[in-house]
Amino acid sequence: VKVNKSHIRFIQKHLNSLIRATGLKTEDVKKTGKDPNFFINFVPRRQMANPHLIKVNQKLLKRMAAEGGCFFLIWADRKSGNISKAVIVVNSERLLIRINHCLLEEMTQSLGLPNDSNLINPSIFSDRSRRTDLTRTDLIILKTLYDERMKVGLPHEKAISVAGDIIGELNATMP
Repeated sequence: VKVNKSHIRFIQKHLNSLIRATGLKTEDVKKTGKDPNFFINFVPRRQMANPHLIKVNQKLLKRMAAEGGCFFLIWADRKSGNISKAVIVVNSERLLIRINHCLLEEMTQSLGLPNDSNLINPSIFSDRSRRTDLTRTDLIILKTLYDERMKVGLPHEKAISVAGDIIGELNATMP
């Protein structure tokens, strides 16, 4: 479906928040000539499992689309482990407030934090929350994941230790 101005505003707002939190750089494919690697599709609910949206196993696509809200899929580079592509599918028939929340949740999770947890609330990662902005805790989680000390492939024990140090620093310095 045609994307409306509200959808664009939501995406811009959330993208700006995520860039500030992670330090990631964005590029305009029209200027770089590179293939895009981040897609957001707005479709009616009945089209959420359309195989033309995403080249992926059809059973997986149907399972992801079953709830009818929104979902994302990410692909990682096999050598580096870095995320190389993300596709978000949004049910365009939802209320705008739900689309806004959905976009923030899926855009955030597609950056490498794919699971929900009700242990932290309020948070974009909690299914009990319908947030349309990131909380302080969400920002700390994102900043920790994208801190240069968190290297892809860190052994679990080392990653926990490094994350603890980063979280401690952020907790002491963030308002």
